[in-house]
Amino acid sequence: MEDSILNFINGEMSKYIIPYIQRLNSLRPQGREGTAGCTIPTAMLLFATADLFGYLIRNDCRNPKLDDTKANLKALFSHPLGNFPSEYADRLNILVYLFRHGLMHQVFPKMAGMQKKGPNSPLFSFFDDLDHLNVGRFSEDILEMISNFKKNLSKPEWATLCDQMSKRLNKMAKNDFFEMSCKRKAYRDRDAHH
Repeated sequence: MEDSILNFINGEMSKYIIPYIQRLNSLRPQGREGTAGCTIPTAMLLFATADLFGYLIRNDCRNPKLDDTKANLKALFSHPLGNFPSEYADRLNILVYLFRHGLMHQVFPKMAGMQKKGPNSPLFSFFDDLDHLNVGRFSEDILEMISNFKKNLSKPEWATLCDQMSKRLNKMAKNDFFEMSCKRKAYRDRDAHH
């Protein structure tokens, strides 16, 4: 059980999420309007990935909640294996409330913009009276974070964290299976009455 997180990182993350991020990041915005760059879906996937890892590593409370996005991101952005520059933690509220919540709940950031500049460009820029998130830089930082976990999590000094992450991941899987069985039962009950 203790290496289910390593199986997840080396399996699903390596087979799906990393290539998805790389592919989405390779799509460049076109024309003056900057369309067709898949900037919004890229950012959505990045926030979902960061939120998940933050939940798995949190140690600030006994029973962290998967849906406590701000605390999850705060934990990840300040964790040594996350290796995020300090600007992530410094601008946490903007990242969560303008960008993440806007994207996930209304498809667009709230009173903010996004752009896909290169990984060496600043994470944030301010123009047109709005903060703009550089999704290209965010992509590279998330990929580096995954790589750091992949390289370091099996080391003895991270054994406790590896075990915690595995337990939380397994708990999520059990909850998913429980929800699926409830839905199947509801469908069977519905179909039996028709």
